[in-house]
This record gives sequence, C-alpha cells and structure tokens, in this order.
Amino acid sequence: MVPSTDGDGTQEIDDIDQSTEPENVAGENAAWRPAVGDEVVVHPDSDAETTGRILDDFGEFTAAAVEVNETTIARAARRWAVLTAAGDLVFADTDQIRLYE
Repeated sequence: MVPSTDGDGTQEIDDIDQSTEPENVAGENAAWRPAVGDEVVVHPDSDAETTGRILDDFGEFTAAAVEVNETTIARAARRWAVLTAAGDLVFADTDQIRLYE
C-alpha cells in the first residue's frame, strides 16, 4: 500500500489497484512499460530502495543538467515522479524503477 493525496492535501493509504493490464504485470511480459498509477520499487537492490506509486510522467527526452560557470544550477531531470510509501516525492528514470510485486 502506498500513500495518495486527497483534495485537501492530506495523505491516506490506498490499496493497490489489482486491475492492471497484462502489459504492466511483472512476469507475464518482460517489456513492462511504466505508467501513471503503477506501484513501483524505486532504486531496487540498493540502500535507497523504496516503494511508491507513479504520480506523473514527464515524457521521454534527453535530460541535461544546467550549469553556469561550472556551478550546477539544476541536475538532469528525471522521467517519473513517484510518491513513496513514506510520503516523499522521488524522481527517477525508467531504468531506476521496477514494478512492485
């Protein structure tokens, strides 16, 4: 279960929607394509591993950091915005997430 926000900004715990399409079910199709609403593991098999639900897809693009006079102003953007079970907002690329099983 992962948190979701309701209209007043508070967070509640929602059960996983079991009505995922076959292309988004791990094990049935190795070519899983993440989508908004999927429950995922972010940074799997690392010390930073956490679970959450995808909130937004910023689309495919070539991410580049913004630097001015050798000072990083903004790091490279990430494709997915994920609300973690702890209530944190995490940004990740497709290769940094997997479907939660």
